[in-house]
Amino acid sequence: MGYVVEKINGYKITEQPPGATCQYIVKGYANDLAAKLAAQSIIPLTVGLTKSDNSGANTVTRSKCQVNYIGGDIWEADVEWTLQPTSTVYPIQFSTKGQTVKRTHSISTNGRYLAEGVSETDPSCTAGFFPDFDGGIGYNGTDFEGADITIPSLAWNETHTFSMSNLNNTYAVTIADLTGKTNAATFRGYAAGYVLFLGVSGGNQKNELQADLQFEFAIGTSLVNANIGGKNGADFILTGVNKAPWEYIWFYYNDTSQQCLNAVTGTRTDLFKMK
Repeated sequence: MGYVVEKINGYKITEQPPGATCQYIVKGYANDLAAKLAAQSIIPLTVGLTKSDNSGANTVTRSKCQVNYIGGDIWEADVEWTLQPTSTVYPIQFSTKGQTVKRTHSISTNGRYLAEGVSETDPSCTAGFFPDFDGGIGYNGTDFEGADITIPSLAWNETHTFSMSNLNNTYAVTIADLTGKTNAATFRGYAAGYVLFLGVSGGNQKNELQADLQFEFAIGTSLVNANIGGKNGADFILTGVNKAPWEYIWFYYNDTSQQCLNAVTGTRTDLFKMK
């Protein structure tokens, strides 16, 4: 029959920060797991410590229970109780390093230049046609290769503490289903649709009752009444374009093409938005 008994030296109490330690003898158990489970089932989970000014008590929670082998079936348990934070303030880490995206069409074409000695009305161009790709970037004769650009971006993670009893497979599946979704209402000051949930990591225990999880988020950008594909700030191909955060837009060209100066251009017919 096993037992757990407090060693003679008893509790050692600290006032700042509030906490306590104690050692126990655990006897009658063949391995460390059995000894630890026995100790955890007997040793109190919380301890009330009277404040030095007698204004009340601090309740400290068991944050450590470590068993060390002595010999035979005897073990020594080192136990600590610490004051757990109750503040709603949570640690945040963020990054504004920007996001690299491939842009296949310009917001505006600010200049275009013909080869030396060729004019816009050169008779070699049908009907005076000037090579014009409607804002397309990097045309290679087949499609637009685009260019990688850096756009403003904000991503951050928050660390929150949870009860171990709530961290189970059901909770993990719920979080997994939410990953890749956007906020349905205002969140952290951002309107609905702007915040993308990137998932959760962590789960390391901070004590016997709690564990920390890191929640990751990113902010999307939108287009409101935007003009696309113009030349020198005018003659925009598309106007009044609206795109919600995390929507993707792409352009469709029909088969109509014209050739001039060995360049091919098509006529844009539609813009598609997808999410």
